[in-house]
Amino acid sequence: MKSVVPSFAHRLMAWPRPLFRSALDLLYPPRCAACVVRLPSPAAADFCPACEAILEPVAASACQICSEPFPGLLPHGFTCPNCADQTFAFDCAISSWHSSGPLREAIHRFKYGRHLHLRLPLARKLFDTLSDPRLTQPGPPAHHMEEPDAPPAESPETIPDWILVPVPLHPRRLRERRFNQSAELARTLSKLSGLPCQDLLRRTRYTTAQAALSRKERLKNLAGAFLPVARKGAPIPSHILLIDDVFTTGSTAHECATALKKAGARRIIVLTVARG
Repeated sequence: MKSVVPSFAHRLMAWPRPLFRSALDLLYPPRCAACVVRLPSPAAADFCPACEAILEPVAASACQICSEPFPGLLPHGFTCPNCADQTFAFDCAISSWHSSGPLREAIHRFKYGRHLHLRLPLARKLFDTLSDPRLTQPGPPAHHMEEPDAPPAESPETIPDWILVPVPLHPRRLRERRFNQSAELARTLSKLSGLPCQDLLRRTRYTTAQAALSRKERLKNLAGAFLPVARKGAPIPSHILLIDDVFTTGSTAHECATALKKAGARRIIVLTVARG
């Protein structure tokens, strides 16, 4: 017969929130997301002061399309040489932080070490991208327009709410990794921001690891690997924020955006925790 006596965990969760938080910190003290040093309880930040001090924000002088940072005083909204000759299916990719040092370590611990609790501190870094002014522009960024002074494609009053869409994993990769890091980040960001999250893509083809491939090889490796999820007649949302952990060459985001655009999406902006 199943016991009706509440477990310790259930009794703990029934405590008032401050007491519950204190008890949880006692059992599982907060630690730095990167170096795992113990943080003060309650923790005021997700990283210890030493790691927090060397996190690298993406500077204002970054490419308007891919967020690749460039040193020096460059005009606002410039396009980098890497993107000048590229045609992406997404409007732009926004990252607020470099994939280096402590943040890179935290992402690797989360993604490859299966430290799922790190989805919250990483989603908080992802949340920073939501303050980017490109999200409030009424149409695609300037580089998509044929003429610099062309009118926007739509008026601000017609812009619907953004929908968060995670980059999917192939079922085989999902079995190997046991979770989809992009989906975990998207769902956590949804809770932090209030923006709805929907799984609108599926990965239909298992591909080799991308890390050692060039951009051209990555695009060939990923061609046709994504399809929209069947929605029983429901249209694909017009404004989509594609969520991933790191933006590198943009090949994965491009293939995902291509599938979504063919299904009817109008604007797609990529949000990632970090810029690789």
